[in-house]
Amino acid sequence: ARNEDLRTACEYRLVGAVEPAIARELTVLAEELGVTIAITGAVAEPDLAREIAEADIVCCLRFPALESASASAIESLLAGKAVIVADHGFYASIPDDAAVKIDPERVETALGTALAALGSDAQARARLGKRGRDYARATFRADNYAEQLLDLAREVDGYRAQLEFERAFGAIYAAIGAGPSDLGSVTEISRFFGPEEAPR
Repeated sequence: ARNEDLRTACEYRLVGAVEPAIARELTVLAEELGVTIAITGAVAEPDLAREIAEADIVCCLRFPALESASASAIESLLAGKAVIVADHGFYASIPDDAAVKIDPERVETALGTALAALGSDAQARARLGKRGRDYARATFRADNYAEQLLDLAREVDGYRAQLEFERAFGAIYAAIGAGPSDLGSVTEISRFFGPEEAPR
């Protein structure tokens, strides 16, 4: 609303679940400030895909971001859209040249600056979108996910001996009624093993 170009040229679409009270507050605020906003609420996947396809810029600014990934951000990158994200959580792992990353503690000012820069430069949006799409296509692939799962499985398998040791001693401690505070330290337990065999 502080930027006249953004206020008059942009239509903001809030897509996804939102509390009714927040939706009402945003609607009233937009009317007072002369900003055009549409609030869809939760949408099905085909509708989300259409919203992304029709958007010039996609903002993924969930804060805090507790998920291990953001499907909407990934889909937007794959669609070649100019994407703005909060620089934390999963979003921080996106390369700086594949999305515009803004300080989550300064969203109000940083978002306005980013929207103004991208909104006035279609070529910059296209270049950013291409870099984002190239990154997403190279990264968010089934073979990459499969390789990461295999790496995790190999890492977990490396702890097999330690887990079996803990199960055996856990059963003994449980049988005599010992609790966590009675278990002693790993250092004390490791005296039963050679240096290379001690559990870590």
